[in-house]
Amino acid sequence: MSAGPHCLALIGAIPTGTSQTLARSALARGWRVLLLGRPQDGLRGAFDPAVEVLDIAPTHEALLAQLRHHAAGAPLLLANANDKYARQSAAAAATLGLPGPDPAAIEAVADKAAQKRRLREAGLPVGAAVEIPAGADAAARRAALAGLRYPVVVKPAEGISSLGVRRCADAEEALAQLALLAADFVGERRWSLSGTALVEEFLTGPEYCVELFDGRYVGALRKLKRHGEDFVERGYSAELDLAPALLDALAEAAERAAAAAGLGWGPLHLDVILVGERPHIIDINPRIAGSFICELVRDAYGFDLVEALLAKLQGQVLPAAPARRAPRAYARVDFLLEGDPEGWDCAAPQQLQLPGLRLRLGPQRIASRERRAYLYLTLEPA
Repeated sequence: MSAGPHCLALIGAIPTGTSQTLARSALARGWRVLLLGRPQDGLRGAFDPAVEVLDIAPTHEALLAQLRHHAAGAPLLLANANDKYARQSAAAAATLGLPGPDPAAIEAVADKAAQKRRLREAGLPVGAAVEIPAGADAAARRAALAGLRYPVVVKPAEGISSLGVRRCADAEEALAQLALLAADFVGERRWSLSGTALVEEFLTGPEYCVELFDGRYVGALRKLKRHGEDFVERGYSAELDLAPALLDALAEAAERAAAAAGLGWGPLHLDVILVGERPHIIDINPRIAGSFICELVRDAYGFDLVEALLAKLQGQVLPAAPARRAPRAYARVDFLLEGDPEGWDCAAPQQLQLPGLRLRLGPQRIASRERRAYLYLTLEPA
């Protein structure tokens, strides 16, 4: 692809973290940046003033016209950082002949019920799950839950991050959560995008996110969650507490899952739970990761997912994947949440830097994730 002042259109973004980093990095390359989403996504005012924020067009054809118009003749590149828009972004890139993931593969994994069936057919360990179709009445929901062992996890089959996901101790709790998701689907659709829900076996074990690029492992992080039923993110750490053989198993399971799903293009974010010594794939998310995960992978493993994505879009030579699977440096982020002690907060960014150590503290108000602020630490090896 020719060099020049490109126009990056980010179809689907989050008003924090990776989306902001992608926008800044593209601007630093001298590109124009468009952000396309819905008013409720909260994108306006959250990015550099040079970024153009647009309300996304309602149909595929209208979106293509919108992209062509606002690119104004500049070479166009497309990316996605929000699960809700993965289908639209991949379809638009394919129609316009631009680099991007296979739309058919994105379609197949966007529905987590279909995703689980595909992984199970490939021989990968996944937890047992029951699908509750959109429009099922209370009696049908209750019948579908018959015979399940509790606790279970109730979640949207198509959703965003961990929103609307809840651990339920018995059938009454599960039915209440299913009713909540059904009401959300016919209302604001903050959590449930298709109306279909999954009731999954609750797996016990440490949880990890595994990051791939072009189908290859580039890093893993231990996921920290708040105690409770709603899976609120507490943070992420490059301290994995894994023997080398288990880390190999984690990386290989993620790579097998990506291959089974036909997702070998660009960044991929997977959630995995280690049950005993067997990695179980929880979710495949066909997008670049958020919640500081890209920064953590860069600092701990030396692979910059943001720069790799921009380079791939532009047709440049990609950075090499890490030579080893274990992290080379310590990196960790902790989130300060609503419900934490009142003094655990931050009104303005602060930073402390010592030889080999860097500590950042900053505000990050995200009501849907009950987040107030973050604490980010890196420690380079001596």
